[in-house]
Amino acid sequence: ISETDDYPKQICLGCLNKLENSYELYSASVRAQDVIKRIMKCLNMNPREPEKLPGEVPFEEVTFPTAAS
Repeated sequence: ISETDDYPKQICLGCLNKLENSYELYSASVRAQDVIKRIMKCLNMNPREPEKLPGEVPFEEVTFPTAAS
């Protein structure tokens, strides 16, 4: 996505709300995952590495555009 692509340059309020809600869910999930990892570390537990499916993108690599973009 860039300023010069052919995608729309505006977004309706309904879609913006859905985008913001999706980002809030994503952010809450990442924070929860971090809390779980810290708790497991305090309990001397090693969280197992999740199995990756072909083509799966880890949460850490997912990026969302800001509302200003």
